[in-house]
Amino acid sequence: MIHLNYLAIVVAAVAVFVFAAGYYIALARQRAKLSSAAAASGSRPRPLLMGLELLKSLTVAAVVAWLVALAGISDVAGALKLALALWIAFPAVLLVGSVTQERAMETRRDPCRRLAGEATHHQCHRHLLALKAFRVRCMEG
Repeated sequence: MIHLNYLAIVVAAVAVFVFAAGYYIALARQRAKLSSAAAASGSRPRPLLMGLELLKSLTVAAVVAWLVALAGISDVAGALKLALALWIAFPAVLLVGSVTQERAMETRRDPCRRLAGEATHHQCHRHLLALKAFRVRCMEG
């Protein structure tokens, strides 16, 4: 049976949520220049969207913790391999989906710069979660 440290999962999710909030606050002007949707959204997200973001962070933290436990990762090399796999897989899936499903290519001034910014954001999230999960695993055993 896989044992997960639920408190550590919640802490990791909150840490990622705070990191994302800081990221979006720091880059709000740049995002508004690159995306008409970001410019139209205003300066503060709705509370429902903030709650949804926290729920998404909690879900990803739980899945990463489960993967770490399932794979028996207990060293830095294993954690880095998982981080690399997630760093490639998650952004690739999300970006391909967002690019192919978004119907208004003309609303983007420079799609390459926008994709690079989104990829960097998602990569930071995955690295932080994988390392948090590794830390949790090490603290348990």
